Amino acid sequence: DTGLVYDNQRSARQDDGVIRLLPGCAHLAPRPFAAYHPWGAWRSRRQFVGKLSYGVRHLLWRPAVHAQFPQPFRHVVYHLCLAKRRKPFAALPDDVFFYVIHLCRCDDWT
Repeated sequence: DTGLVYDNQRSARQDDGVIRLLPGCAHLAPRPFAAYHPWGAWRSRRQFVGKLSYGVRHLLWRPAVHAQFPQPFRHVVYHLCLAKRRKPFAALPDDVFFYVIHLCRCDDWT
C-alpha cells in the first residue's frame, strides 16, 4: 500500500514552524472514490500518521529560467555568454559551459 495513513485525531494540528498539518477527512474504501464502505466511506477528524520529510530545492540556472535570477547574476551570465564566443572559451562545449553556470551560486555576484 502506497497510500497515506490516517488515524483518529488526537491533537488540533501538527506544526513544526514551517509546515502545519491539519486534520481532515479520510476515504476508507479500497476503491478510489467509492461511495460505500461498511464503516462509511468517509471518516472525519482524521490526522496524518507517519513521517513527513521535506527540504529546500534551490533553483538551478538554465536558459529557460534565466529571468528568475537576480539582475547582477543575469548580468554576469550575459557577459560569460559573450566571452564564450571568443578564444579560448569557444572551444568549450556548450553543455559544459552551461553546466558550469548551472553550478554557480546566484548570490555570489551581488
